[in-house]
Amino acid sequence: MEAPFFSILHESSDWIAIDKPAALLVHPSPLSRKEDSAQMILERQLGTRLLGVHRLDRPTSGVLLFAKNTQAAARISEAFRNRLTQKHYFAIVRGHLAISDQWTLIDRPLTKILKNGEHSDRKPARSFYRVTHHLTFPYPIGKYPEARYSGVEVRIETGLTHQIRRHLAGISHPIIGDTIYGDGRHNQATRKEWGLHRLFLHSTRLAIPELEIDLVAPVPSAWNAVLSSQSASFPSGATQQGENNAGC
Repeated sequence: MEAPFFSILHESSDWIAIDKPAALLVHPSPLSRKEDSAQMILERQLGTRLLGVHRLDRPTSGVLLFAKNTQAAARISEAFRNRLTQKHYFAIVRGHLAISDQWTLIDRPLTKILKNGEHSDRKPARSFYRVTHHLTFPYPIGKYPEARYSGVEVRIETGLTHQIRRHLAGISHPIIGDTIYGDGRHNQATRKEWGLHRLFLHSTRLAIPELEIDLVAPVPSAWNAVLSSQSASFPSGATQQGENNAGC
């Protein structure tokens, strides 16, 4: 199968950003030596080496940033370390949360998941969310006669592994399609009813003001069928585009 060519969101002499498909590794992994990663595919597409400065969970799609040289990599990495970035996501979660224009804080320390699979001591973790709309579908889930979901914008100050997924699951509203922290009954139902087999979490925006970086990746258009059936629309800054995706 021919490797996908990515949609390039923006490119400069120092860095390049793409819209990463879901179900694709960001960097080469010793645990998946035979699998392509976004970095490997993009390097072939461009014919040059890149430096990883940013990551997304494998099942998460959206804005992904790479540096083209060591100087740019150092500046971008320092901005991430000093929390000078703005990271925004859009998710569909189980249940109806209260719709509001105000951001709600989840301030819940999390363990850091280490490369060997073990967990470190708890680290500070802060996520903010606001609910843009409700979705209700006429198919039963367990003892409930209908399925209820919420469209949620999320921004994070910290970036621990699976932070958004763990935080939303921790308030009993896991992301749809999450096979680790989610609800298996809802995951199965939405695959069948929506025809999409993926985690419903998309990185919509990454900004680093001091480096004049501001990147937006529209929510995949395949999600539009889910929202349009409810007469709902994407929130401002999370407009749609084609599902540029392998394995979605």
